[in-house]
Amino acid sequence: MFIKRDLQGLNPSLLIMISFNLRVSLKNRKQPLKYMKPQKESKSESIRLRLQSHIKELEIQDIVYLEAHTNYTCLHTEKHKYITAKTLKEYAAKLNPEEFIRPHKSHIVNKDYIKHATFSYNHGELTLKNGIKISVARRRLKEVKRLLTPYRLNN
Repeated sequence: MFIKRDLQGLNPSLLIMISFNLRVSLKNRKQPLKYMKPQKESKSESIRLRLQSHIKELEIQDIVYLEAHTNYTCLHTEKHKYITAKTLKEYAAKLNPEEFIRPHKSHIVNKDYIKHATFSYNHGELTLKNGIKISVARRRLKEVKRLLTPYRLNN
């Protein structure tokens, strides 16, 4: 933008022309990038985790399961546990539903790490390859059964 002292001493007709050109360029300019709607991301192969001192790139296939703790999420891999300040819902949107299953409102599990699944009338439980057991919510029991039965029979 022009500063008033920069315009002193200029021809008045030139000032009118400068202000007219400035108005026209402001009307015709595109909306700044920060106000544009973000484009939908495709399901990526890795997740960026903002940790205390650095940012870590984590491959999605390395995630064993995710566990919710209010507004935090624990991402468990075979060797490490990462705590992030995002909700489980945010991660659920990034993960491929063909590879991950949500047996409970507080857990998302990678299908590749499920060793065994047991179901009874109103209860279900998933046993992971590392021995951890995750219960299946009653309201999600039918869906989890439906998603796992063909998958588990082939493996």
